[in-house]
Amino acid sequence: MVTAMVNGGQTSWVIDTGATVSVVKPGVVKRQMCDTVVKATEVRGDELDIKGTLEIELRFANGDSDRHQFVVCPI
Repeated sequence: MVTAMVNGGQTSWVIDTGATVSVVKPGVVKRQMCDTVVKATEVRGDELDIKGTLEIELRFANGDSDRHQFVVCPI
């Protein structure tokens, strides 16, 4: 788990570097999401209800930052 600044607030994130997609819940980032045709399934094989994508900049305590694409999906 890493701590990062998003929307001016400090939040905790689980980053799974082995996952095909990164998921964020609707409302975590207050911005307009982009439409997407991305399809993904959860570990049990059920299709995720993907609402769109967001590119989010994570700023870490050591001063580094990283822009990463997330799919928006209720989890």
